[in-house]
Amino acid sequence: MLDSAQNMPHVNNEAQFLCFCLDDAPNAQIYAINVFKIREVIYQEGDFAHIAGGEDSAILGILSIRGESIALIDIKRWLYDLRADLKPYSAQASRSLIMVCNFSNHTIGLKIAQVRQIIQRSWTDVYASSDYGIRGQKVVATTYGDDGNIIQILDIEQMLSDIFPMLGYHNALMLDGLEKIESDKIVLIAEDSVSISHSLRHIVGLMGLECKEFLDGEGLIVYLESLEDIKRIGIIITDIEMPKLSGLEVLKKIRSNPKLAHIPVIINSSMGDEANRQSAYKIGADAFINKSEPDEIIFYLKQFLQKE
Repeated sequence: MLDSAQNMPHVNNEAQFLCFCLDDAPNAQIYAINVFKIREVIYQEGDFAHIAGGEDSAILGILSIRGESIALIDIKRWLYDLRADLKPYSAQASRSLIMVCNFSNHTIGLKIAQVRQIIQRSWTDVYASSDYGIRGQKVVATTYGDDGNIIQILDIEQMLSDIFPMLGYHNALMLDGLEKIESDKIVLIAEDSVSISHSLRHIVGLMGLECKEFLDGEGLIVYLESLEDIKRIGIIITDIEMPKLSGLEVLKKIRSNPKLAHIPVIINSSMGDEANRQSAYKIGADAFINKSEPDEIIFYLKQFLQKE
């Protein structure tokens, strides 16, 4: 089921989400992750290599899957990581399930309790910055199940940043001494993940550029279409999966509008599979890069904005 879903690019402004719970209770809160980020769901067979401090960490240990060693993370512990003792907040089930996820050039295992279903939703039915979200940045959006219950879509890019802060240190070293470029152009950023948006804004600022941010694709398009003078817009950086209007739909609208069609568009996504790449380039993307790769962002900003 997952394999067939993962082969479908984000077309027609729709996406598929795997819904799951973190305990066995019938009324347990339902969470979701885009199926494009999930490689497989398996039962945890046998033990795994525990790490020091694993009793009060979201990282439980190292799991070996067919010879591949990956970090095993307890999502529920991550959600409650302000607690001093995280052990009581582990995902609880009679038999643990592991979601093996690939995104942003990383593979991790996420411990959950039960899988509910795969749902397909239009991005117009996904809501950003909802009051129903919990713990700030950890819930990036919400939608509704067929029964009307709220489904919380997790920001697993934020999870990666929270649990592996060394990734941020690596990027900080890469940005040390970054030179500014000469350009009066504005960079537009469409990104619903607060952590990713912050990183992009930081890079753009270090390069001496002005930027404007949007939490969804619809806001970006409304802004572009309201401008009388489009000349100062230098480049657009957009995620694919966003509430209201996906990045691919944003790209379609830009390329079909003579007023906007000339603007370079970079797709910045954690889902760098071939289907999404081909879809983006077919529609007219100027570049497709993996999230959390500052060197690629810097390269394209220089390519499209730096004056000769």
